[in-house]
Amino acid sequence: MSLQSGELAEKLEDARLRRFRVVKSRMFRRITGKITARCVLPIALLAILVLGPALYHVTDTDKTTFWWFAVALVVLAMSIVHGEVFTREAGYLHDDIKEDLNRLILRAQAELNDTLKKNIDTHAYPLQTRQKIRSIAAQVIQNEIEKKRIEDKKLRDDQTYKCTSTTVVYFGSASLTASEQEMSDARHFEAGEKSDIVRYQTALDDLRTCGMEVKRYIRFLDEGELKARSPAFRTNYLKWLRQQSHLVKSNIHYQLYIARRAPPWGASRNSILTTGEILDIVGEGDAGLWVVDPRIAVTMRQLTVQYFHNAARDNQPKRIWPEDLTLLTAQIDLVESVQNAPVDEGDAGRAGPL
Repeated sequence: MSLQSGELAEKLEDARLRRFRVVKSRMFRRITGKITARCVLPIALLAILVLGPALYHVTDTDKTTFWWFAVALVVLAMSIVHGEVFTREAGYLHDDIKEDLNRLILRAQAELNDTLKKNIDTHAYPLQTRQKIRSIAAQVIQNEIEKKRIEDKKLRDDQTYKCTSTTVVYFGSASLTASEQEMSDARHFEAGEKSDIVRYQTALDDLRTCGMEVKRYIRFLDEGELKARSPAFRTNYLKWLRQQSHLVKSNIHYQLYIARRAPPWGASRNSILTTGEILDIVGEGDAGLWVVDPRIAVTMRQLTVQYFHNAARDNQPKRIWPEDLTLLTAQIDLVESVQNAPVDEGDAGRAGPL
């Protein structure tokens, strides 16, 4: 925190010094330009008058005296006129400088507010509906995709540019799949209006094709946990596992980790984290918390991953590779065997709607 505060202080100080140098340089050019423009003509006329006797070889005392008297009158008139003009121009210059200062102050204030918003200002929003959570999940993913596009463009324009890392990390997996009723409601949206289901699915499709690193940490369910779940839960879980198998094989940027300390599919708490946002989801989207703060997002992501990897050696996260789907296949087989096994009356009574 102190290091980031120091970096922020350096940014603000650099912005202040840069603005000060701009203002000082602009004022100097204005003042010197005005003085030079107003003094060139009087100095030239005075030089001609002073050098006149020498140029025309005037040696008569009376003529010389008259000449210098004329020079004095001209100088006096020029001083009066030039003084009035200079006073008026000084007033104009003062107004211009004041206007420039006000404009620069407003611009500096806008930059300061933008810096504070990006580095300090934290926004936390409670979410209370499944539709809202699905919409925010889509927005969080799309924001990170847009950030990657901007970074890629900067790199194309400047090969020496150091890109800021972009990533989407899932801890667990909330069941945000639309129900039949939600799908039916989505069909009644007016033309041009997108439902939360469409926005979420579009964000997932864009995430698969944008080339950004995506990681998911999840724990597989054991046989006892699967038997305690409802058939509908096992059906949806099996569908999700097969989808994960397809993602691992088809998307080289998708990384699936099986971690004993991670939440399982459909757990009571699941999270989506990017480089600037956190979306914490309760249950199947019953409630959630959306936090917008780069420092918190990075810290939570790094410390959570570190916590997973600090487990005992046998319990450390294991990545599912496209060429080795053994763990994933074993989980699919286990779910199928539990789902297809006959259920006695005692087991049927214990199986809840989890």
